[in-house]
Amino acid sequence: MALKFCKECSRKYSDTLEACPHCGYKDNAKVTIYGYTESFALNPNAKIYIGGKKVASVARNSKVEINISEPCELKISCNWRSTRCNVKPGESLLLSFNRVTGGLSVTLTSKDTLVTDINEKKGKDSVRIIWIIIFCIILFAISRYLS
Repeated sequence: MALKFCKECSRKYSDTLEACPHCGYKDNAKVTIYGYTESFALNPNAKIYIGGKKVASVARNSKVEINISEPCELKISCNWRSTRCNVKPGESLLLSFNRVTGGLSVTLTSKDTLVTDINEKKGKDSVRIIWIIIFCIILFAISRYLS
């Protein structure tokens, strides 16, 4: 067990604790970024930059955690689309695409809401795939019948 200094009140406390017992400050020096959930023909990874330097990338329906010690600006790009956002340690972000404009956007989110959204979208993707397979089988049967 080691001791660390609280960034808020400057007192020492155990590194096994999640928050400072003196002032309650949580030392969450990470930003969690959840990849987009939309389905495309190609699903590229989104690249994350801090100060022009690539620090991580995140794939569709996955997550990445980035260590940051203070608020900073992230640039997130996915092919020709990009966006910028200011983040603080401990925040969670969700990437998404606008189906009409094709723009990339970032939304501040809670983990509970996010897990529900991802599970719902995965279920919709499964149903879409089943309908596509049924449609292909019907088309194949019709083409065999007509020839």
